[in-house]
Amino acid sequence: MKKNKKCFFLYLKKGLRNITAIIAEIIAFPIAAAMLRKGARLMNIVVFLGIWVAAKLPQLMVEIKFLGPAFTALHLVLTMGSVIAIGFLVEYFMHEKKYGEIPVNTAPESMS
Repeated sequence: MKKNKKCFFLYLKKGLRNITAIIAEIIAFPIAAAMLRKGARLMNIVVFLGIWVAAKLPQLMVEIKFLGPAFTALHLVLTMGSVIAIGFLVEYFMHEKKYGEIPVNTAPESMS
């Protein structure tokens, strides 16, 4: 009976971890939309979303444990550099002259 109880709590812990990861990902896009509404540059939003996805503390801790601190530091530096470069490229190619203004309020109209 104790073994089944222990397995149940392990699965519960794993499930809660997955739920919190999903919630964290759901939160990132509304924050990015709020940044866009407040007038943030497109590059800043791309960098925010890229780093949010690529550099999470639990992921970094696992990388340090299994791959070593040198690899983790290199991975983090290369990821940040490439995300910043991608942000500049996105902003360069998505300028207003070519594509117009980026739609900010995409909420559907109320059905009243």
